[in-house]
Amino acid sequence: MGRTLLARGQLGQTSLSSSITTGHQQILSEGEYQRLLAVPSLHLRRIIVCAYETGMRAGEIKKLTWDKVDLKTGFIRLAAEDTKTNEKRAIPISPALQEILEEIRKEQREGKVAPIGGHVFT
Repeated sequence: MGRTLLARGQLGQTSLSSSITTGHQQILSEGEYQRLLAVPSLHLRRIIVCAYETGMRAGEIKKLTWDKVDLKTGFIRLAAEDTKTNEKRAIPISPALQEILEEIRKEQREGKVAPIGGHVFT
């Protein structure tokens, strides 16, 4: 089950040779996804999981704020103005992403990471 990737160039020399291109989207194989998770930065790994698990665009992830994340119902709700297509979306939160979002929320509440403007990925 592959999903779209973040903007190119953020992942260094990672090869995506076995990926599939459909239209303008690039779909990762499971092996490629696992190689991407080997990046040393915890912050970048979390963003990669979010992109892979949700199919959200890089700009949508960058602008994601906590008021759009509902951990109780398990959905990220993007308003039309938050998306490239100007259509609102409800995106399910996978168990892997749920765990990451809870960790980030806890780190921000404990002051380990500064919450900037209510953004999830700061």
